[in-house]
Amino acid sequence: EWARTQTNGIEFKPRKVDFYQLVLNSISTLQRNADEKEIVIENRIEKSISLQADYEMLETVVRNLVNNSIKFTHRGGKIILTSYFSDEELITSIQDTGVGIETENIEKLFHIDSHLKTRGTNYESGTGLGLVICKEFIDFHKGAIWAESTPGKGSVFYFSVPAG
Repeated sequence: EWARTQTNGIEFKPRKVDFYQLVLNSISTLQRNADEKEIVIENRIEKSISLQADYEMLETVVRNLVNNSIKFTHRGGKIILTSYFSDEELITSIQDTGVGIETENIEKLFHIDSHLKTRGTNYESGTGLGLVICKEFIDFHKGAIWAESTPGKGSVFYFSVPAG
């Protein structure tokens, strides 16, 4: 997916999106992974939220962020998804009770050249491209993506997209 964004192989196709349903679909794809680690996922997204967005791109972002939360959360942990409107944008957060990220590594998360790869709590591996793809897809929406984290306590990943 990332390679296609770099070669203009992905077309941005915004349409009216039922955001609650998008989040439900993303979670259901990953529920088995969460169940295996006895991780509770709380979807606190309001059912009435809709916006103009590229469904596939936004679903990829949510799915990737939830997948990362599952990967870096210990057995018995929790993941909470919330959204709210601020000015003219929808801000979504995905909070986990995982291992957290060192402050110096947060800036490296969204850059292809950072080579930041870490194993999950069950030694899950990854390519390191997931967050780069998320950033690219949020950039298509003219939004922002960022993270806050406390090592040993967990992380919160945020993204914003215009609500219009």
